[in-house]
Amino acid sequence: MVRFSPIFCLCLLCACSDQAPPAPRQAERASPLAPDAPPAPTPVPAPVPSGVEENGDDAAAALRLYYALIEEKRYDRAWRMRSGGAGLADFAASFRRYRSYRATVGTPSLPVEAGGWAYVEVPVQIFGTLRDGGPVATAGSVTMRRATTAVGDRRWRIHAR
Repeated sequence: MVRFSPIFCLCLLCACSDQAPPAPRQAERASPLAPDAPPAPTPVPAPVPSGVEENGDDAAAALRLYYALIEEKRYDRAWRMRSGGAGLADFAASFRRYRSYRATVGTPSLPVEAGGWAYVEVPVQIFGTLRDGGPVATAGSVTMRRATTAVGDRRWRIHAR
């Protein structure tokens, strides 16, 4: 008969255990700093560039207005909120195939400034019904932009490419 020592059995039992060994107490943990060393400095966030808001909520509000105008079939006013893209007639014609059209605007990104413009990405979900009764559901994002200079148009516009 083979006999195992109690120490061997204890080591075997610990090696087969699923549990992690207990964490060392606070006093037992090694510190990477010397006892008299000052604490590491706290990182400071970069300042927001001039002309750019700290959030894109106003861009999202402008986009909500844009989709509300489309839902109300006020395409001329919605079209004026765009910068570039199709002409008014083509823009309005693109909505003729819908019986109903509505959008849900999500949480915007933080503004990013580049080349005298501030840009914000806003997630959007479109729901509706086609004239033939088919459902419409799509999701994506809309880029909003506006001038960051005092002389430029400071209203948010849909950046149509």
